[in-house]
Amino acid sequence: MSDSLGRVSGGRSAGALFGVGILIVSWALLAGVLGLAATEIHLRVKERAKEAKRAQSRPRWAARQAAYLPYKNLDLNPFYLCFYGFDRDRRRKENSAVCSIDACGFRGPGPEAAGPRQLAFILGGSSAFGYLCSSDETTISAFLNRAQDKYFFVNAAV
Repeated sequence: MSDSLGRVSGGRSAGALFGVGILIVSWALLAGVLGLAATEIHLRVKERAKEAKRAQSRPRWAARQAAYLPYKNLDLNPFYLCFYGFDRDRRRKENSAVCSIDACGFRGPGPEAAGPRQLAFILGGSSAFGYLCSSDETTISAFLNRAQDKYFFVNAAV
């Protein structure tokens, strides 16, 4: 029951009860967000520990993963969308026997290597890029280029 001033029996106004309710909901939301953040941190630490253990037991696999580290961080480039840094010298330094990106951002040979063959571009994500392939010669584009002579496939995936 309430009186003419809007107070609920017991002396508190409806506005005060509403404020307490908002405060409780806010604290609950904050606790939920903090719980989710703690869970995310825990899962990341657990995954890194698992990766470190796996790397010790499989050194060749760890070496291949290390060769791809420069290509995990992608940059949005305002001049063209190849997703690799704009600095061509930096890209050349990141190249290795396992993975190489040319000056235009293509993996392996670019369009200039097509010769008389028609160009075809392979677009996509990690699988099309050939993530964790043992070399540029074991990517999808390299296999397709060896399998036929009509088209030249350029790996433009990221």
